[in-house]
Amino acid sequence: MPFYNPPKDIEEKIDDTVETIIPVIASFNSDGGIKPLYFRYQDKDITVSSVHYCRPYPIKITFKLVFKCSAIFENYIRDVQITYWIKERVWTLLV
Repeated sequence: MPFYNPPKDIEEKIDDTVETIIPVIASFNSDGGIKPLYFRYQDKDITVSSVHYCRPYPIKITFKLVFKCSAIFENYIRDVQITYWIKERVWTLLV
């Protein structure tokens, strides 16, 4: 009689050649929502002016939240992608 083997969780690893680990100040609401407010990159404090959207990936598959944001960097507004890796409790910036 065959035994049932449940599917294993697929874990995605942080690719540090593409994404840089950064410190982030974020806001958390009572519903569990997260919004990045500020981050530091290359010793500069950068303000997140708006979050266009947050794409939550299924928790059992990738354990991350991807934020597409506009950030003010050296008096210019630039689109950036910030990812929160839930399992590792780490923020990364796509560079």
